[in-house]
Amino acid sequence: MRQPCHYLVNFWSFAPDAFRREHIARLEALLVAVRTCVEESYTDYPFLAGGADRTTGCERLQQCRGLTRVLESVRRVAPTRATVLIQGESGTGKEIVAEALYELSARKDRRFVRVNCGALTESLLESELFGHVRGAFTGAIENKAGFFEYASGGTLFLDEVGELSLQAQARLLRVIDTGTLQRIDSPETMPVDVRLITATNRDLLQMVREKTFRRDLYYRLAVYRIALPPLREHTVDIEPLVRFFLRRKAADYQSEAIPMPSREELQKLQEYSWPGNIRELQNVVERALIDRCGRQPGAPVHFDLELEMSQEEAKGTLEEWPTLEGLEKQYIGRVLKKCHYRLTGPRGAAALLGIHYTTLRAKMEKYGLR
Repeated sequence: MRQPCHYLVNFWSFAPDAFRREHIARLEALLVAVRTCVEESYTDYPFLAGGADRTTGCERLQQCRGLTRVLESVRRVAPTRATVLIQGESGTGKEIVAEALYELSARKDRRFVRVNCGALTESLLESELFGHVRGAFTGAIENKAGFFEYASGGTLFLDEVGELSLQAQARLLRVIDTGTLQRIDSPETMPVDVRLITATNRDLLQMVREKTFRRDLYYRLAVYRIALPPLREHTVDIEPLVRFFLRRKAADYQSEAIPMPSREELQKLQEYSWPGNIRELQNVVERALIDRCGRQPGAPVHFDLELEMSQEEAKGTLEEWPTLEGLEKQYIGRVLKKCHYRLTGPRGAAALLGIHYTTLRAKMEKYGLR
């Protein structure tokens, strides 16, 4: 079996203090490109089990060339205290972005508390978030601190924030506005210092129009928005993601070495639409490893997409056609990408769409496009 290769890259200069802080991002981007080229040059090398679980959220974003704009946004906002709203389809990696925001923030040495609002029942959600005092409700036999108190001084990540009830939204708004917290059924307030990051796969602006999400809370949460593209819009990252998942899952299935999938297998992944995004890709890779268990050493990795495709076709026959607003949002997003997010000028998005710049800005605000 071949041993893994290790590379050391040095940057040096005869001039003292030649490298400044602004060079770091450029050097990191260069290293990502170098690493990709090296990996592609050794596709016949087997993947060795272990090691990938230590990869941080920021490092995983750096590995995805199709998420360069997302990483740039993370770098800009992470050092601030601003609340961040991460939007994207289910399975696009919103939690990874939240981890990267935490890792690059001034609070990286404090607690990072994750809460999935969709996993808690409505009756328990407020108690878990804000805490309660003894006797607040049946079963409250003692005082209990909530996630906000537990995360004080650190970072609180609220996933699926669109699942909050209107009552919980009102409490959350009060905490953000005042910087203080009241446990359920307690007259006392206490200060809390929390960096808040939220995420959702729902259209919060549509929920605001439907009066199921508070407008004032939306603007408190969306001080800075990060939109995650679906996997079908950055298929350049499929191969490095497959490498990552193979390394991470190899140990689980007691595979000491796994060959790189063939170009034909990778091409098959590139041509699939991935309605379940990165999470679906992870499941496909894991299923391929399960099917490979018990076969002879060096057996190729085969990805079975027939089940995924049949499920997608069945889903398409049951779902309604997209709304006109949905089509407009999708089209504007593609035009912005084509124009590299240049809004004005003869080659800008406004000119291509045939609308005024202010109209385009209003539509971008409406659809959460940045």
